[in-house]
Amino acid sequence: MPEQTLRYVTELTECIKVKSSEEEADDSSQFVKFFPRFIWAVRDFTLELKINGKDATENGYLEFALKLKHGTSKKVMEYNLPRECIQKFFPSRTCFSFPFPTAPENVSRLESLDPADLHLKFLEVTNCFCKFVFQDSQVKMLKDRYKVTGRDELILIQKNLSWTEAVRYCRENHVDLVSVDSEKIQLMVTEVLHQASTVEVWLGLRHSCGLDLWFWVKKEIVCYENWAPGNETQLNDCSGEHRAGAVQSGGDHKWISLPRSQELNFICTRNKEN
Repeated sequence: MPEQTLRYVTELTECIKVKSSEEEADDSSQFVKFFPRFIWAVRDFTLELKINGKDATENGYLEFALKLKHGTSKKVMEYNLPRECIQKFFPSRTCFSFPFPTAPENVSRLESLDPADLHLKFLEVTNCFCKFVFQDSQVKMLKDRYKVTGRDELILIQKNLSWTEAVRYCRENHVDLVSVDSEKIQLMVTEVLHQASTVEVWLGLRHSCGLDLWFWVKKEIVCYENWAPGNETQLNDCSGEHRAGAVQSGGDHKWISLPRSQELNFICTRNKEN
């Protein structure tokens, strides 16, 4: 098993946060509740699935590769640490060993090859691998059993907070309130609005009276707009309470201007670009 790959596993705990800063300290033993299944895709075409000279299954070979060495020397401990992490944090493990995909003379043009030029055994393993990933493997879960897929960049929070409190919550637990700076992000927002329990939902949109402009929390001026009729993009009267932008959870999902003190659901982003 490549040592570089194993090293990445030992660094996982430095990049993962189980609890928010308002709760007690993180407990690494809880990571296993949120980690997905471990899938080892082997593309070492010289590898023979044998253990002590006897044929082994792919999963059997994986477990053999994860066996710990006896001893307490620095070299042994460095060898064992990543394997211990995988055993502890990924109790569900699966291995797929990919054979050579095609004839050696075709390797330089793999991306343009016709499927008929690929080895049948390679296609069989690839089909099994894809089926397992998309149909059989479990989806990663966050706290409160929230499912996370590769497309889940946004999360609607069903808490009623003021705009300022919503910003703080998103920054402590995710990345920030969502900035809807394109039609693509607007469509992503509409996909999570059905979960809302309030008529409007906070966005990362605020008005600056001094400049008389609307800004996103990531400090960009609003270019893409989706305002509801009657909601001006600029406010001439700054004598009242500071205002922020929200999106309607029903109808056409237009943006509206509201006092920041109003308590609403809100949408956080997990992507630093949104």
